[in-house]
Amino acid sequence: MAAAAANTNNNFRGNALFSNGNLGIDLGAAGITANDAGDADTGANQSQNFPVLSAATNTISGTVIVGMLHSRPSTTYLIDFYSSILPNPLGSGEGQTYLGATTINTDGTGNGSFAVTFPVTALAGRHISATATDNFGNTSEFSTNTLAVLTQTGNTFTVVNTNDSGPGSLRQAILNVNAVSTLGDQIQFAITNLSTTISPASALPAIADPVTIDGYTQSGALPNTSPQAFNGIVRVRLAGASAGTGANGLTLSGGNSTVRGLMITGFNGDGIEISGLGGNTVEGCVIGLDAAGTDQGNAANGIYITGSSSNIIGGTTLAARNVISGNNGGGLDITGVLASNNQILNNLIGVDQTATLARGNTGDGVMLTSGARHNRVGGVLLNEANVIANSSASGISVAAALLNTNNTIRGNAIFANGTLGIDLGATGVTVNDANDTDTGANGLQNFPTLSLATSNSPTEVKLTGSLASAANTTYAVDFYANANLDLSGHGEGEFYLGSINLTTDGSGLAQFTTTFTAPLPGRYLSATATDPFGNTGEFSRWVVISASPLTNLSGGADFVFIIDASSSMGGEIAAVKNGLGNFVSSLDTSEVDARFAVVLFGGAPEIIQDFTTDQAITEAAFDLISVSGAVLGVHNDHNANPEAGLEAIRIVLNSAGTNFIFRNNVGGAGPLVFRPDARKNLILVTDENSDLPFYVTNRMAGQTGTEPPSVLTAPWQAEVDATAQAVIANNAFVNLLINPAATPSRNQYGDPTSSVSNTNFLNFNPAATLTNLINAGYGSSLEAQVLAAGLVGRSFNITSVNTTNFIANFFAAKVEEIVFNPIPPAATEHCVPPTGCGPIDLAHELLQLPAGNQSRADTH
Repeated sequence: MAAAAANTNNNFRGNALFSNGNLGIDLGAAGITANDAGDADTGANQSQNFPVLSAATNTISGTVIVGMLHSRPSTTYLIDFYSSILPNPLGSGEGQTYLGATTINTDGTGNGSFAVTFPVTALAGRHISATATDNFGNTSEFSTNTLAVLTQTGNTFTVVNTNDSGPGSLRQAILNVNAVSTLGDQIQFAITNLSTTISPASALPAIADPVTIDGYTQSGALPNTSPQAFNGIVRVRLAGASAGTGANGLTLSGGNSTVRGLMITGFNGDGIEISGLGGNTVEGCVIGLDAAGTDQGNAANGIYITGSSSNIIGGTTLAARNVISGNNGGGLDITGVLASNNQILNNLIGVDQTATLARGNTGDGVMLTSGARHNRVGGVLLNEANVIANSSASGISVAAALLNTNNTIRGNAIFANGTLGIDLGATGVTVNDANDTDTGANGLQNFPTLSLATSNSPTEVKLTGSLASAANTTYAVDFYANANLDLSGHGEGEFYLGSINLTTDGSGLAQFTTTFTAPLPGRYLSATATDPFGNTGEFSRWVVISASPLTNLSGGADFVFIIDASSSMGGEIAAVKNGLGNFVSSLDTSEVDARFAVVLFGGAPEIIQDFTTDQAITEAAFDLISVSGAVLGVHNDHNANPEAGLEAIRIVLNSAGTNFIFRNNVGGAGPLVFRPDARKNLILVTDENSDLPFYVTNRMAGQTGTEPPSVLTAPWQAEVDATAQAVIANNAFVNLLINPAATPSRNQYGDPTSSVSNTNFLNFNPAATLTNLINAGYGSSLEAQVLAAGLVGRSFNITSVNTTNFIANFFAAKVEEIVFNPIPPAATEHCVPPTGCGPIDLAHELLQLPAGNQSRADTH
């Protein structure tokens, strides 16, 4: 209520006020208005003093509330009492559930006391508060929260067997809880069977009365103590394979229950469903995995909260952490207009108990839908953040409904999800709008724009950017680092770095520069913005940390796809084409000026698409490729032996004796013309094991037939060496999608199994890869020679191109190469037979040294 003396006699009684960002009732200036002696101040509702509660006790006969009011002398007041599941964060009460009222009369000093009993033994919340209303109808702010103390002793029901029903079973314990109406009931475990797995033959009864189900009471069970993972020992497992269609592991409908220390797997419904009254806690559970971390997911969601408020999943202690992974729906689904003020804290979602292996949920990691609002996923304080990873869909999705608002998403480790890390509304990136006036999921809050991240010293990374949103508003901007780029171009948020508060000007714009201590745990930075009402937006576009502004990419990058169009290559060609879209958009996000060309070989090489910046034109060129030899143009049979990939590389680089190359798309013949300062990138795609140059003048002395020997003889090795020299002389990158099934291919091109990188091909280690190639006997291959020269040469197994994520990961690695190796190295002295010199000869020399004398190469 505004601070004006005329704003008086306003009566606020009996309402359900809860989950508000500030006070439930606010009189005058923002914030709690302190009581004053004699209540002589004036203003909004006369600044009526609020009651002071001294005690609240739950007994077997009801709830007793004791307190006093100091206000005007000799005056009659109505005192209204309320309970709430969670306290107001500012310390003042709110009033979620109305309990009733009493009347008091103050004495001549303005004091009046009360002690009232309400016949409520199972409160819908134990945080008690009160208001005072004078005889003119002026209602006060809420009193300070008081936590109701339990004095009654609940019942303890002990599960001693794994039977489906009968005495000592879990089913019977739940029935016993539902049959009595007391607070403080517990279900404990002392199972004496060799196995502690409970396999219900039908759905267990819904839990309709408050209870604590504590799996850690079972002998041998221990809660988690790990800050990063889950090292708890969960002995009691609910296995749902026999429970029937739609059966949940547990259903909580009575409110104020706690479930801890259970493993819940294999149910046809949800692991845990929470409906009806809220105030429930799920902590220390493993939902969807067995003890070995193997996927034993529930058919629907790990946890489903429908129309229920103020539930806590996890918590801020290490013991409270849940693992929610491997489920065939979402990790958590929070749905309904009454699904508010739920907190998802400190959980591992989509990883195993070690937090290292992917065990993604099939849907979203966390889904907020159908009016879910005022919920909190993670936080920036100790033990609040969740890991949300490896989901088949989004990390966190806030569905496209106007009521799905005020959902706060902060501090979490969100990474490796199938689509966006945070997705608001319709699937895909929601673009920013001027002044952020659009509405919808989380108000479709705009994301920040990150301009530049630079590391100009060993101890500092500087990040600049801006936020365009509502005018004259303060936002929390959270920053994240990522080890890997996201092909959407946005986010995700693997490592939380910190936050700043940012206030926009009258036009809705705010600029920022912030610094972080280097080295950061990832090279790709992103950010989110959260408004004062708790609406968090999607992740920003990522920006990569560079040693200086990205002017070192000013020469651009020219990419040539060198494609083997023989009859066995149809599927592989289609797979490469299908990955082009994300590849092009990722290069654009990285501000790489890219061009693309497509060259076929198998017979005489042919340009079927000259350099273009157009993605659609490049994709159309792939559509022209026919492994049956039916490409229209000058040379229309690429389904002929020999499949000479090494020769094609030399011809593309204009480094062969015969560089005649047909130009299908424009007619005629001639070389590809690279831009003078552009990085040259060659992507060879072949399953060949034959390699005799098509043109006789490009053959090395002694090359005959089409099949190179398993151990390359001198003529065949000479062709590999000539190709390596051409790549190095042009400062080119070469990526080789090859079939390593036969030794000749590995000896020519390299060995994919020797590569040292993440499983998704990122963070490539060229030095370690070169060492592996040498040790494996492939130190004279094209890949090894290019690596030895300080350039990037990598081989990949083409037989995997149709497996999940292979092409996406391959192209992501290609973007990483360009971004982190953008400047061609200085001209390198390379080996010209027969003298041998420079780094290209290092691999050859290491192979020839006697055992124990490899150090001689260090001085070469």
